[in-house]
Amino acid sequence: MSTGQWFPLPLYEYDCDSIKERKDLNNDLPLSEFAHREGWSADTHHLTPHPFESNVIENSHIFQEFLKTHVHKYLNEVGIYHIDDYYITASWYTSTQNGQYAHLHSHGGNDISGVYYISTNSKDGNIYFHSPHYVSENNYIIAHLDMARQVTPTKGKLLLWPSFLMHGTRINETNHNRVSLSFNLTFKR
Repeated sequence: MSTGQWFPLPLYEYDCDSIKERKDLNNDLPLSEFAHREGWSADTHHLTPHPFESNVIENSHIFQEFLKTHVHKYLNEVGIYHIDDYYITASWYTSTQNGQYAHLHSHGGNDISGVYYISTNSKDGNIYFHSPHYVSENNYIIAHLDMARQVTPTKGKLLLWPSFLMHGTRINETNHNRVSLSFNLTFKR
């Protein structure tokens, strides 16, 4: 007899160790201005203007090829080999300065969400993910399971996950300004 882990949740993690590849990717990404999002608390991170209605990587062909390669690897690793076309529903940059964080949230109506770390000192606030089972944490078994996992950002790290997964970032307690690129993908059906 054994106990299996049913319904695992795939999170893809890739570390771009090549300085040349990171430099090529970063040079392809057109950084822009950052602004505080109206209606959010003052200690939350800053985003590019119109973050959820625009695609800042629309003309970043090198990055889009990099992303396509890793989306395919991600899907292949979970057993999806016939991959439909997808489109980028939105992409934006995030700036997280000392004392700032990203509140717990999800990207609901999309299929895959992700982040690529452009600039980080790896101490400027981990990204964390809540288990989708947290809604059942009053269950005796679920209450004893780890309900959150976190990942330390590194320069050139790419993360991909199902968009419904709740996530946020810890407070940046350093004087380093972390800059990352976030995006949402939806597959054509």
